[in-house]
Amino acid sequence: MDVPEPGINEEKGVLPNSLAELSEEIEPETQPYLISFLNYNDKMCQLEGSFDDKQRKNSLKLIKQIGTKVFVKSDISKLGVTIKPVVNDGDYSDLYTGLDDGVQVEEAYLSGGYSEKGRLFFFTVDSQKIFYFIAFKNTHIDTSKSYKRY
Repeated sequence: MDVPEPGINEEKGVLPNSLAELSEEIEPETQPYLISFLNYNDKMCQLEGSFDDKQRKNSLKLIKQIGTKVFVKSDISKLGVTIKPVVNDGDYSDLYTGLDDGVQVEEAYLSGGYSEKGRLFFFTVDSQKIFYFIAFKNTHIDTSKSYKRY
């Protein structure tokens, strides 16, 4: 005697609705931001070059924290970083290479035990909860012409 698969109607060959649908929807607030390297800018990123081992380790620790502890965008600032927007102008223009119009690149100044100096450049698509990593830098970018305050 064959044992039927649980929940499958042998006559119709379909799953009952109670098994075909999820019983609970996943609440977006319970899912952290996903991290994408789709817009990684190898030309601008200094993580492999001028960062020492401690800075590199702490910078990667920050990326891990973003992927596990950021559920809403405001959580990023709770990780010990200061976030400021930058505009597509001057020395910052290379960070916008290949990005769609309307993208707002932001700069997170690393502090709070992540690094003695350094900045993470990124943008987010909050409706999809995606954090797009662009570059880490530990050298100065001239902000006198390129910095936009809100």
